Amino acid sequence: MALLPDDPSVYWSTGRGVRMTADDPTTLQSSEKSFAILGALVELGEAGVTELAEYTSYHKSTVYVHLRTLQELAFVTKSGDRYRLTFKLVEYGERIKRGTDAYVNGRDEVDALAEKTGELASLVVPEGERVVVAYSKRGEKVARDFTPEVTVPMRSTAAGKAILAYLPDGRDAEAASTGAHVDAEAADLGEIRRDGFAVTDDRTGANASSVAPPLRKSSRAESRRVPVDVRSVAAPVLRGGAPVGAVSITGPTKRIEGQYLNDVQRQVVATAERIETKLRYE
Repeated sequence: MALLPDDPSVYWSTGRGVRMTADDPTTLQSSEKSFAILGALVELGEAGVTELAEYTSYHKSTVYVHLRTLQELAFVTKSGDRYRLTFKLVEYGERIKRGTDAYVNGRDEVDALAEKTGELASLVVPEGERVVVAYSKRGEKVARDFTPEVTVPMRSTAAGKAILAYLPDGRDAEAASTGAHVDAEAADLGEIRRDGFAVTDDRTGANASSVAPPLRKSSRAESRRVPVDVRSVAAPVLRGGAPVGAVSITGPTKRIEGQYLNDVQRQVVATAERIETKLRYE
């Protein structure tokens, strides 16, 4: 998927558009262009000035100046007439993760969960209106070509909704300002808190069907059967009653069902509880 369609004022992040308008006084067009070029290199792998100019709809001289700047800052490297990204962004990402309490206290637990279940285990953290996979571990059952999305809207996954259910009401007010159907969502989140689980469907995504129980030992969540390809079981990680992340297991729906689904659910909740214990005593 192209990071920039015909309109170069749209920058695409992980396949989802974020509009940046040229007449918006709160944004810098030069910064937008640099990030658009970085995004294009993420998609293309490596490219020359002409290819990037065609891809972004920017003039070649503009692309060249931004590439030279990014090269000086060590975000881009050049071989011949081809440019590609360096590991500078990875370095920044690793620093962010090392400063995230849920990641620091949860990585080993996610490793253990993946080894025990053989499935894809992930630690997800909230970031604004989205959730980000801070860490994941593939178990022996996971297909090599299965790659979940790293960043998705919070409301599109059960893990995100389980996190959302424990956020302050102010988040719903923010949603209202963007035209979201807050009344329906509030009822949905109330059901999650009351019943202890949530189900979301996405035939093409990594979280095609999700069951996300909040951390209540008395909860006995049952799965809702839906004809989807992939299922995720997720439990929020709470600190002081507030969500700092979620633990999830993702795998084929035909495998994660019945008694095995219930077993996975218990293991996910137990993993989240162990991370919570570590957070209390860090």
